[in-house]
Amino acid sequence: MLQLFNHQIRFVLAVIFVVCFGGFIWGWVAISTYIQTGFFAIAIGFLSGFVASLYFERQNAWLYSTVATSFSFIGIFIGKYIIFAYYEQDVLFVQPEFSKFNLSIKALAGINFTKLAAYFQYTIKNYNFLDFFWSLLAIVTAFVNSRRVSKYKKALYRFKQRLRGR
Repeated sequence: MLQLFNHQIRFVLAVIFVVCFGGFIWGWVAISTYIQTGFFAIAIGFLSGFVASLYFERQNAWLYSTVATSFSFIGIFIGKYIIFAYYEQDVLFVQPEFSKFNLSIKALAGINFTKLAAYFQYTIKNYNFLDFFWSLLAIVTAFVNSRRVSKYKKALYRFKQRLRGR
């Protein structure tokens, strides 16, 4: 039982790391190139689904795909928040000695309740169809990727069981 618990904790930590890293890269690329693309949202969903498929177990298949799908929201939030913080506070952030990478770290490090409230107000006011579309694609990608690879792992497990039985 303890081994299963440790396995699930490692899975949750791995998914959190992957989506946070993906969200950070999305925000960094967006403020570096001044272009926000939704393909990073799909990449975050793909990576979280892939990590879920790596940690897949037969008895809890629904749990892994659900966690990967829901945690992809965290990566989307991080990427969008870095972009928001940069453009909201560009007067404070733009200093010639800072690189865009340091600015994105500074944006994440400066999270507080007032900035979160401003971010949510901005998101509610300016949320459009494309934001919804890319977020939905990220969620579907995470779910489908984790389920598809889990099917292959089930088939491989059954094949190995048949070989051992012979």
